[in-house]
Amino acid sequence: MKELHLLEVDLGWPPEDYLRRKLDGLATAGFRVSVTAERAPRPRRQGNVVVIRLPSRLEPRAFAAFWLLRDAVVLGVRDPARLVALARGVRRAHLLRRVLPIALARPDVVHFEWKRPAIAMLPAFEALGVPVVVSNHAALTASKVGDPAADAYPDLFAAATAVHCVSEAGRRETERLGLAPGKARVVRNAVDTSLFTPAPRPRDATLRVIGVGGVDWKKGYGYALGAIARLRAAGIAVSFEILGGDPAPASGRPGDRQRVLYLIHDLGLDDAVTLRGQVSQQEVLERLRASDVLLQASISEGLPNAVLEAMACGLPVVVTDAGGVPEAVTDGVEGFVCPRYSADALADALARIASDPVLARRMGEAGRKRVCAEFALERQVEAFAGLYRGLVTARDGRSPSA
Repeated sequence: MKELHLLEVDLGWPPEDYLRRKLDGLATAGFRVSVTAERAPRPRRQGNVVVIRLPSRLEPRAFAAFWLLRDAVVLGVRDPARLVALARGVRRAHLLRRVLPIALARPDVVHFEWKRPAIAMLPAFEALGVPVVVSNHAALTASKVGDPAADAYPDLFAAATAVHCVSEAGRRETERLGLAPGKARVVRNAVDTSLFTPAPRPRDATLRVIGVGGVDWKKGYGYALGAIARLRAAGIAVSFEILGGDPAPASGRPGDRQRVLYLIHDLGLDDAVTLRGQVSQQEVLERLRASDVLLQASISEGLPNAVLEAMACGLPVVVTDAGGVPEAVTDGVEGFVCPRYSADALADALARIASDPVLARRMGEAGRKRVCAEFALERQVEAFAGLYRGLVTARDGRSPSA
């Protein structure tokens, strides 16, 4: 079978842990994998992934002009037709400067995990001459809030060869916002179930609640803190640990840390809530194993990895009905699914788990079983490999093994 070359654009390096697991899995499955990033490390090969330096948007003009000319000459020698197509499609020099390294890498498939970088390179999609995949990790209606680039979503959907959605809810929403039926491909998030595993958690008098996710308005931390305050008022000993930093720059969303800190103080929870900020994957694993329940109070979601990772570690989960979350959690089985915007419902669910250790253990075991059956990393890698190979087959009109 031919080795297909996947190039992921503008991920940054290192990428988020769940994306790195995907890339490593595809490399193991026989793909050649590259990533473009403005801050490329040395050496360029990082494990199974080659990192290609993308020019900085702030580089001096003379430097940019030199490298633009150099890359154009190289591409002109290798593939003059591609250079002509790019020059006609990309009429701005600074954008052509960023697109040429992608064309020189000669990928078989290009994937944009984030919509904003994809919109910036929209004029180059057709001229690249390969299938272009754009991911929708989050709820699009929420992504549009305060995002001036959101008006370009219809053009983005039209230009992309396929749009990757992490849930059926995301697929339906994307099609409502203009994506042609059949262009959406659902590949759900996944967990390395050999890494995220249960560990003994001796119970004590305090319910140890954990929240994992970027500190922005979508995660609903205000409702989560309201639920913790209600437990305290009811005389339930509880602690709440939040792991997460500001949203990724490519998301375009501002952080919400100052508001969360104010709410912690205003609700009198300074001695009960710890806001740890961004932590490593290993620390996420350790803190999940040291907790009793995951609380995910999101008001807008795709399908959060944090919920799947907690379930893989055998934790019961208290979540909202946002986005694709109910596709991973059945109310009363792996945890409790609560309506959005309801601190009372979240508090009631946490109180039930605090009062019934047998129920909590049963939910944790059910969650681990479901993740292993439906959200294991191997299933995701196989689905992405099938997606990319299918797109190349359709574009070339031949078998990808040819």
